[in-house]
Amino acid sequence: MPQGDYVRTSETLPLAIAPQVVGIESQRLAAAGYWTVAVDCLPQVRPSQRVLLLLGDRGVPLQEAIALPDAPTAPSRLTFRVKNIPPGDYVVRLRVDGVDSIPVDFATRPLGFDEHQRLSIEN
Repeated sequence: MPQGDYVRTSETLPLAIAPQVVGIESQRLAAAGYWTVAVDCLPQVRPSQRVLLLLGDRGVPLQEAIALPDAPTAPSRLTFRVKNIPPGDYVVRLRVDGVDSIPVDFATRPLGFDEHQRLSIEN
């Protein structure tokens, strides 16, 4: 390196990006004794990432493999199986690699929960 030149360095910091839930569907499988909850989210979730569905006071791990959509801007669909869930309305959060989705709709006044992150369970 010529005299007077120097190398600049900086600290490396991780960038945590919260997943965004863009859709949620549920289906009761009474014969199997559980509900399936399918969550569509952005950005796409990679197979190497840790995923957890936060439903009420419980964390539900992902049961199925993550399939990457063909289009890079398409949402991932994640499917969870939830047993013994009492009827009621739930605010759903998605945790990817330790970062939670934000369930608040900042466009509403007064602030409210995002409808994409609400789930109603009925008998």
